[in-house]
Amino acid sequence: MRKIFISDRDHFKWSKQKEYISNLDTIDENTKIKAIDALSLLEIEFGAQFLKTTSINHPILQMISNKAPFQIKDLIEFTETLQILKRENNNYNRLIQKLLGKDNANTEGVSLVNVARIFLKEELTVSFIDEIKNKKTPDVKITNPKNDDVFFIEITKLTIVTGK
Repeated sequence: MRKIFISDRDHFKWSKQKEYISNLDTIDENTKIKAIDALSLLEIEFGAQFLKTTSINHPILQMISNKAPFQIKDLIEFTETLQILKRENNNYNRLIQKLLGKDNANTEGVSLVNVARIFLKEELTVSFIDEIKNKKTPDVKITNPKNDDVFFIEITKLTIVTGK
């Protein structure tokens, strides 16, 4: 494969990320198209400067940077879930705000998408709930459209404390 990332700055360009995917020989053409579409969606949702300005440890940047075939497929599934959530518009902007910041993305954002993916596969409706200051509120509302059953999910990060 020819060299795509010529300078260090090239890694922070969406166009170079897409070009690299299009030249990979470890994935088939259909996966390449889906991966490029995934990168395009992330560019639209997170902005042209996201690759340049986000932390190197941001989980979505890590997904983008890892070009192993299994990771590319996970990135595709992740963005397909985002597309469904955006189309249904059940407080999608709240989710995007959680995904933009590294800390929120690590503690809640990516987990919210993964939880949504599970329930969307079961044809349930997923909504993200606005937080109310000084009040404990769940993060996700799941509705079964067949019988209108509703349940709520709270995503919580456990903190590991080491004793000295």
